[in-house]
Amino acid sequence: MINLHKIILISTNRVYNDNKVIFDKKDGWFFFQREIKGTYRIPQSDELLFVKNNLNQLADFCAENGIKMYFVLAPDKSNIYRELVPLQKLENKKTYGQTLIKYFDTCDDIRFSYIYPEKEVNEAKEKYNKRIFFQTDNHQTDISGYIVYKATMKKIKQDFNDIPIVSLDEFYVKKNNLVNISEEDEDDFTLGNANEYTVEDPKYLTYEYEYYYPKNQKTIQYGVYDDPYLLKSKSYNTKGKKKAILLGSSFVEKEYIFLRHSFKLTDKIRLNTGYEKNFHMTRFENYIKKEKPDILIVYINESEAYNYISSMYDESVELEP
Repeated sequence: MINLHKIILISTNRVYNDNKVIFDKKDGWFFFQREIKGTYRIPQSDELLFVKNNLNQLADFCAENGIKMYFVLAPDKSNIYRELVPLQKLENKKTYGQTLIKYFDTCDDIRFSYIYPEKEVNEAKEKYNKRIFFQTDNHQTDISGYIVYKATMKKIKQDFNDIPIVSLDEFYVKKNNLVNISEEDEDDFTLGNANEYTVEDPKYLTYEYEYYYPKNQKTIQYGVYDDPYLLKSKSYNTKGKKKAILLGSSFVEKEYIFLRHSFKLTDKIRLNTGYEKNFHMTRFENYIKKEKPDILIVYINESEAYNYISSMYDESVELEP
């Protein structure tokens, strides 16, 4: 009955709006309410200090083990495409990411490197039109992943100059108007997660997205293994020199496409939204020590940043087995 009610709303009104999603049926653009709320929630001073302290604590652990830590805060869809969010006036609003990074810039005790590639992604948006995020999904496209990857590598090369930045010329392109958030399964194309809440209708897939695949597959070997709460995979590059662990939200997927070509070993550990409590560092510290990476990249999208970071050292969290 609820689903029928939703279908009627979408069919009879231009905009479908409930406590979970906003969907514009005229142009097919879809946004999660929780993402909009998280992106435009302005943290107070005590929260900013708390976030900094948690990240510093992880950076101290990394330093004790000879690891350099980088924190990547990815801009969300409702930030980059704020003008397309129905029923909202967001053009001049500050975001969580802008506020947090401005705070970091004023601190003299930050013990990790940080990257917030909002400017770079917005510049790419002008070049690639509406192909930086999927129209019917909240995730980045491949080209957005590459833009964030380049911004991350630019920062990393300040400390590790011998690590290469892969060029798009080293990839071939396949085009598809369907959604695939991870090329580890090249056939996993869908209509996007908008269709968990709206009518499954291909007419909304009006953009053709570019998917990037390496021309030289022989230098990369993929090992994927299962975990009940984490999505993990490893990539080995025989030409690489350094080891990296990429840890974060589902937004890690698109940077991972390119990052794995810069390192000897790239170990991706991804958590989905809803499992933020499993971002507790006691789950990862022994693993990180055992793997002995040169670099740890913590990668989280701005709307989910606090949910993840607040769980890192929360003693009240009951970890899943």
